Amino acid sequence: MELLSFEKERGKSMHQFDSTFVMTRILQSDEPVNIAAVYLTPGDVIGYHRASTSQLVLIMSGEGTVRDEQHMRPIKAGQAVFWAQQEWHEMATEVGMMALVIEGELLSTTHFLTTL
Repeated sequence: MELLSFEKERGKSMHQFDSTFVMTRILQSDEPVNIAAVYLTPGDVIGYHRASTSQLVLIMSGEGTVRDEQHMRPIKAGQAVFWAQQEWHEMATEVGMMALVIEGELLSTTHFLTTL
C-alpha cells in the first residue's frame, strides 16, 4: 500500500491560453484502464480482499481508513492510495467518502504523485 497526494498545493499553476488554474497530474498509461466512481455512506466498507489488478483510488470527498496486510492508515480528500495486483486491502469510512478508482495491469504512480 502506498499513500499519495494529489492536493492542490502539490500541483502546477497553468497559464497557457490565458488560463489560471492548478493541475496535479495523476498518471499516464499506454495500457487500457477502467475508471469508476465509488460512493461510501457513513459506516460503509469495501471488504478485505485481494486486488484483482493494480488499483489507484483517489479520494475526492470525505475521509476514512485504508489498510493492507500490515497497516491501517487514515485517508482524506486530496489523497490517494495505490494497491498492487494481488495485494490484500480494505477501505472504510465513518463519515462518508467518494472516490475515483482507476484499475489497470501496468499502472504506475511514480512519475506524478507525491508519496506521503
